[in-house]
Amino acid sequence: MKTSHRLRTIAAVLTVIFVLVSVWAAYYVYSENKSLTSPPGQNVAATYVETANNGFTASLRPSVLYNNSTQVSGGNITLFTPITNWINVTLLYSVLLNRSVAINLHEALSVQLATPVWAKPLYSHSTNVSNPETALLSLTATYDVNVAAIVALAAAIDTQVGYNGADYVLSVSPVITGSLVTGGVTQSIYSNPAFNLSFDGSVITPSGLVSSSNGSIYVPAPSSSPTPLDRDAPYLALAAALAGLGASAWLVSRPLREEGLVPLDRMIAPYEEAIAETAAPPTDATSVPVAQFADLVKIADTLGKPILRPAGGDPGRPTFFVMDGSVAYSFRYPGGSSSSLGILERIQWEMIRLRSLPLDEGIAADARKRLSRAIDFLRDGDEPGATREVTEVSALLTQSSKVEPNPSAPGSRRP
Repeated sequence: MKTSHRLRTIAAVLTVIFVLVSVWAAYYVYSENKSLTSPPGQNVAATYVETANNGFTASLRPSVLYNNSTQVSGGNITLFTPITNWINVTLLYSVLLNRSVAINLHEALSVQLATPVWAKPLYSHSTNVSNPETALLSLTATYDVNVAAIVALAAAIDTQVGYNGADYVLSVSPVITGSLVTGGVTQSIYSNPAFNLSFDGSVITPSGLVSSSNGSIYVPAPSSSPTPLDRDAPYLALAAALAGLGASAWLVSRPLREEGLVPLDRMIAPYEEAIAETAAPPTDATSVPVAQFADLVKIADTLGKPILRPAGGDPGRPTFFVMDGSVAYSFRYPGGSSSSLGILERIQWEMIRLRSLPLDEGIAADARKRLSRAIDFLRDGDEPGATREVTEVSALLTQSSKVEPNPSAPGSRRP
C-alpha cells in the first residue's frame, strides 16, 4: 500500500500526539507506584518528565552524495561545508506531568562560536511562557545558521589572533528555568539542552539531539482518593494510544505514491538555466523514455546538452527532452503543482528560494518580513492570511528571478 503526501503528514502528526498520550499515561502509572516509596510524611502530588528534542533542516546545493536533493533533515546526518548553504535549527523543550499544575517557564537562548582558545557570542534571546492549569507546556526556539558566514567568521578571527585551529563549535544553548506549582508547593526546574554543530575541516557534525529527565513534586498533605474513572482512564488512554501509535507509525512507514510526490516547480527549480523552451516536440527522432527527471538531468549533463521543454500540450503534465542526434531521451511529468502543497510546505519552499536567489537587500528583507508574518498567521490559525503572504512572496521572488539569474544547475553553461 502506498500513501499520499497529505495522509503521511497527518499520520506523522498523529504519531507525535499518540507518543505524548502514551508518555502521559505511562507516567501516571509510574507516579502511582512511586507514591509507595515517598519520603516519610510526604505524598507525591505529581510526577513530571522534561524532554528536549533538537533537530535541523539543511538547505543544500545539488550533489551526487544526496542524489541532487536540495534539503535534508536530521537526525544523525553528517553535513559538509562545500555543499551546505543554511542549517535551520529547531529546539523543542517540553515538560509533561501526570496531572494539571501551574507551570511557568523562562528560556534564555544564546548562540556562541568557540574554539579551545576563544569564544565569540553571536545571538541572544529570551522567552517566557506560563499556564495556570495544564499537564503539558512547551517552548520552541529556532536559529538559522549561514554556513558560509560561520566559516568566514572563524577564519577571520583565527587570522587576527594568530591561532591555527582546525576545528570549532557553534553552540545553540537554551537555558530553561521555571517552576511547577500544585497544592501550595513550588518545584523549581532547570534544563540546558544545548545543540552543537562541530566544524572539523569540511565536515559538520551535529550533537545534542535528544535529552530527558524526570522528577516528582511532594506535598505534606495526602492527596484525595481517586475515583474509579481517575484510576482507569490512564490505562484506557495508554491502550488506545499504543494502538493508534502502531497504526499511524505503519502509515508513516509506507512508501509515498509517485503521483504528485514532487511538485513540478520544485522539481525543475535547480535546473531552470539548463531548460530551454521550444516551439514543438521532436518528430523525427527515436524516443527513449526515462523513469525519473533526475535520470534526464544526468543524461543532459553527460552529453553537455540542454533539456528541451516544448510548448503546448497539457501544462500540468509537460514532457522534457534531451536530444542526441536522432535519439530523443524523454521524461513526462505525471502531474501535480505547488498548489497541492500545504501552507507550511509553501513557506519552507519560499524560504529556500529566498536564500538561493541573489536579491537586492531591500527585496530580501521584505520577503523575510512577509514569511515571518505568514508563520505568525499560521500560528494564530489564520490560514487565509498566511496564504496571502506566501503568495505575495512567491510573486515577488518570481519577478526578481527574471532580473537576477538563479545559480547555475548541473550540466548548464553560462554564455
